[in-house]
Amino acid sequence: MLLKKKVAIIELVLFVPVLLLVLFTIVRRRSIKQLQWFFLFFVCLVHIISAALEAAPGQANEKVVDHAERTIILDNIALCLLLMALLQALREINDPTSPTFLRKRGLDFMHVPSIIGVILSIIGATYLPSQHDSRVLRGETLFRAGWVMFLFVYLVLVQLIIILASEYRRRYRSERYVLIALVVAIPLLAARFVYVLLAEFTDIGLLSNFVSWNAIGRLCLVALIDVAVVALYTVTSLIPSPERGRKLGPQLLPLRGESLDGRQSP
Repeated sequence: MLLKKKVAIIELVLFVPVLLLVLFTIVRRRSIKQLQWFFLFFVCLVHIISAALEAAPGQANEKVVDHAERTIILDNIALCLLLMALLQALREINDPTSPTFLRKRGLDFMHVPSIIGVILSIIGATYLPSQHDSRVLRGETLFRAGWVMFLFVYLVLVQLIIILASEYRRRYRSERYVLIALVVAIPLLAARFVYVLLAEFTDIGLLSNFVSWNAIGRLCLVALIDVAVVALYTVTSLIPSPERGRKLGPQLLPLRGESLDGRQSP
């Protein structure tokens, strides 16, 4: 059995249980209106489809460039969905009574560069296998432009998480769990960005790097990172919390010495 098929099986073993866990969370919490769960569901689904195509019989004779092109496209789709899921998670714990309140329309707007990024990177990836230098150059330019959009969304996401994490002590316990998951996701996603950016800005070229780094590099720096972020966020959302289930929106708890209206208690 080829190495890439073994890695594909590992990816299936990782993502199928996490996909079921996400579905369980949606049913248990009745999170129909919380879009982050649907984004996380499709992150898992994209990885499962990618791994299933990899492990399917008859793929051994597939051209290397075709395999790399498909892998790049599906991984970029998964990244786009993951970024949108984390932005949506911030939207759910955003507190309108907080001095650091983030406007929900602004958070929703950040989905736009994510979508533009995935469109540009997909179009660029389709040009990379071309035998014409002009098309390859155009593909690399579009791919880099797409990843600039992804990087912009990531940096904004980091800034927003830092802003909300500054009020960690004043958050309900369930919101603290979510913030912890988001804070841990930041360095994991950073490693994912470094993987692709290093592959892009080397003399060998993006497509060749995906081949030379082989399936092990992608498993460690793409699949494992994605499954860790999805699983961490899902598990922290399932941890029982005394205030979970209240119909009130996100609210800040008073610090010691303060009353609920923010005034100092006697």
